[in-house]
Amino acid sequence: MSMCLSQSPEPSTCLLATHVGVGAVSSAVAVRREPAAAQLRWNGIPPHTNMKIQTITSKRERLAKWQAIHKQLLGTDAQYRKRHTSFLITIVCLSCVIVPFYLPFFGIRLFGFAVDVSIISCVAATIVFLALRQFQFQNQRIQSCLQSGFGTQT
Repeated sequence: MSMCLSQSPEPSTCLLATHVGVGAVSSAVAVRREPAAAQLRWNGIPPHTNMKIQTITSKRERLAKWQAIHKQLLGTDAQYRKRHTSFLITIVCLSCVIVPFYLPFFGIRLFGFAVDVSIISCVAATIVFLALRQFQFQNQRIQSCLQSGFGTQT
């Protein structure tokens, strides 16, 4: 059995006595009490629960803001629109180039298996590279719009 015998001037500590018997205390230790946020953890509510909700909300808000500025730039910025359109056309064309190399999976062989796999891998790597480059371009342009206050008129 343990009990708090006295409060210290600091509200987060108390003198804790263990094995209180009739007329004697066998040991006394100064113990630091946990603040209210830590006590919530013991009540079954993890202290980071509220932060996750705020993080998800801020991610949603950031995505909505990114999409709104992207839409504005597609409508107002000719260079941004041209680069976005050419990226989409390039991805569609590269995807069409890959299709014949999937024919061996349907029983029609054009080249050997190793050649098919290497060509598919090269084209897929090119698509990933172009997508990352496009995403970087879009993020830089959207970031510059946010810093200049372009997206605040929505």
